[in-house]
Amino acid sequence: MTKQLWFLALSVLLIPVSAARANEVLAYEVVADGTTYQANFTEANRNIKEFTVYFVSEGNNTTSVAVNLQGPVGAQAKARIGLMGAGGSAAAAKDLSFGAEAKFRTSQSKKEFAQAVIAGDTSSSATSSVYSWFHLHKDACSGSKTTKYLAKVTVDVSNVDQALYANGFTLLVSLQEYRFKGAQVASIKPASDGKYYGEPILLMGTVSYGSEYVNIRSYTRGGKLRSQKRIPIVKYVGYRGYGLSLARLRGVLSGGKATFELSNGGDIYGVCFSLVRKRQVRNGYPMSAE
Repeated sequence: MTKQLWFLALSVLLIPVSAARANEVLAYEVVADGTTYQANFTEANRNIKEFTVYFVSEGNNTTSVAVNLQGPVGAQAKARIGLMGAGGSAAAAKDLSFGAEAKFRTSQSKKEFAQAVIAGDTSSSATSSVYSWFHLHKDACSGSKTTKYLAKVTVDVSNVDQALYANGFTLLVSLQEYRFKGAQVASIKPASDGKYYGEPILLMGTVSYGSEYVNIRSYTRGGKLRSQKRIPIVKYVGYRGYGLSLARLRGVLSGGKATFELSNGGDIYGVCFSLVRKRQVRNGYPMSAE
C-alpha cells in the first residue's frame, strides 16, 4: 500500500522553507510496518532538499529496521536513532529542526547509522531502488518495557539531477521494523566445561547458524552509550530443542551491567546481564542445557 502524504504538505511549506525557515527539517510520523510513503517533487518545491520520516518504538529489546528507497539516481537516506527524553512525545518530532534535535538524546555512535544511496547512470531519469538495514539498539538494562526510542530516516535529494524537476519525479520510502520471534533464552556460565574449560561463557538462543556475533553495550543512566565491544560466536550447542550460540567472555566481566545483543547482521535481540562471574539465566533458559 502506498500513502501520498507530502504533496500537499511540501507545497504548503514551500514559502517558509525557502525563506526564513530554510534550515528546517520537514518531519513526518510514519508506521514502520512496510507501508510505502510517496513524496512528489516538481518545480514548485525545487528548494526542498530533504525530509525526515520517523517512528517511535517502545520497549527495551533491540530490533532491526529495513529501509527501502525508490527514486531517481542520487537520492539517499540516512538513519539515526535516539532515546526519547523525559516528557518527549512523538508529536514533538513533527517540528524537528537541526536546532531542536537535542530534544532527543542520541544514543548511538555515528558509525552505527545506516546509509543507502541510489546509484547508477546519472544521465538516466529511470527510477531505481536500494534496500538497507539498521539496528535500533536499546538498553535492555533500563528496567522499563515502556521506554520509547525514536528512529529517524532523513531522505536527501540534493544530488538528484536538477533537470528532473521540470517534469517532476516521485520518491518512495518504506520502513519495516522487525522483532526477533525466535527463542531468546540466554545464560552466563561462570566456568565452562569441555574445550573452554574453566572460562566464563555466554550462551544465547541462536538467531541463525554462522556469521553471528555479540554486541556488548553499556549505557549511562541517561541512555547514552558508554562503551561497546563486539565478540564472535565460536561454537554452537544443541539441547532440549534449543540451538545455542556460545561466546567466550574472557576479560569481559569487569563489573556493572550491559546489554548483550546477538545478531547475524540482520535479525537481532538483546538481554541484560551483570558483568560478574556468576551464573545468570534469562528468558526461561533451562539450567541443565549445557
